[in-house]
Amino acid sequence: MRTTLAPELELGHQGLTFLYLAHLYALLGDEAHAMSYLERAYDDHVWALPFATTAPELDSIRSSPRFRDLVRRTGLPQSPGDKN
Repeated sequence: MRTTLAPELELGHQGLTFLYLAHLYALLGDEAHAMSYLERAYDDHVWALPFATTAPELDSIRSSPRFRDLVRRTGLPQSPGDKN
């Protein structure tokens, strides 16, 4: 399996590109890279990051401690029944 995406994709500007790359890496089964891009989106205050809590592309990493910590830091519940 290829572990990195084409360099031209990774040269994209911040913001939604970070989320796009996180989705792609999660779909490829590469949790480390997916989380790296989610963290970068969080650090850049990307407005769409809260949608990561329900994005089906991220289902494979949703149970990850790193993902759960990131969701906690956004202030959103991890699932509809969770409380912060």
